[in-house]
Amino acid sequence: MKRSLETENILHYSTANPADELDICRLGRALSVPERIKILRALQDRPHNIIEISTMLNIPLSSVSFHIGVLEEAKLIRVEYKPAPKGHMKLCSIGTIISSVHFTKVKEVEESEIIVEMPVGCYSQCNVSKAYMADEQGFIFRENASPYMLFTPERIKGQIFSFQSGYVVYSFPNLFILNNQYRRLSFSFECCSEAPYYRENWPSDITIWINDVEIATFCSPGDFGGKRGNYTPNYWELNSTQFGLLKKFTIDDSGCYIDDIFDNKNHVFDELKLDSSKQIELKIGMKEDAKHIGGINIFGKNFGNYPQNILMILSKPD
Repeated sequence: MKRSLETENILHYSTANPADELDICRLGRALSVPERIKILRALQDRPHNIIEISTMLNIPLSSVSFHIGVLEEAKLIRVEYKPAPKGHMKLCSIGTIISSVHFTKVKEVEESEIIVEMPVGCYSQCNVSKAYMADEQGFIFRENASPYMLFTPERIKGQIFSFQSGYVVYSFPNLFILNNQYRRLSFSFECCSEAPYYRENWPSDITIWINDVEIATFCSPGDFGGKRGNYTPNYWELNSTQFGLLKKFTIDDSGCYIDDIFDNKNHVFDELKLDSSKQIELKIGMKEDAKHIGGINIFGKNFGNYPQNILMILSKPD
């Protein structure tokens, strides 16, 4: 019997977090052998014991037992011991449904600033409609793709992510714990509205939240095309979205900013509760009651006009 999405075990790892290193290695080892992929596929519909798996896949019992141990160590399956006519048996079932590794890049630019770079496809949550994603070679998934494709591992390569409504969440490491003098937090990325083909007059109200605190809403004026973006690949049709605007959203002790221009004082830095948060979550989306629900395109460093992914910038006050 298949489990519902509400009961799925979802794990996210980050290469920027030293505590995740061993788990990432275990995950890589577990997925490095074709027989283990076959075992995971066999367990998709219902649990099986080791003898059943050996018979179904024509794999020696000793090999199945070894593979099961590796998969269990990586948290990809669960093993329960059930009574059997002679002693007990190992009943195996799917453990983790979705495992993702965030290939975040951490670099110190100067003593007063830390930057973390996040690929467009490395989101940890996604609740969107009419979405598509592409990289430098072609589409990773299209609007009519199965919703499960939103979490395909191939999304890590994505360079443009588009959706009509909803939101996406990116989980960044909480580097505030390294130095509590960093009391200004910014996110920078290239974006625009999403229209059929492209339309420069196509407003969309794009809202930014950090750790569930609403920072600001930016009204994107349109979806830009007609001339190729500086980094947009040649295969991409010219009558489609080409580039966006580079936007920066900031919160500090005095309030919230858009492109370093003061926007509001509705919220301040301490409301993010970074002293007790395990991670910093950036949420990008459109409210259900927004005046303009014109979709969004988010660009990576190999698409659009700016050679950057989504940047998180922790800095000290001026």
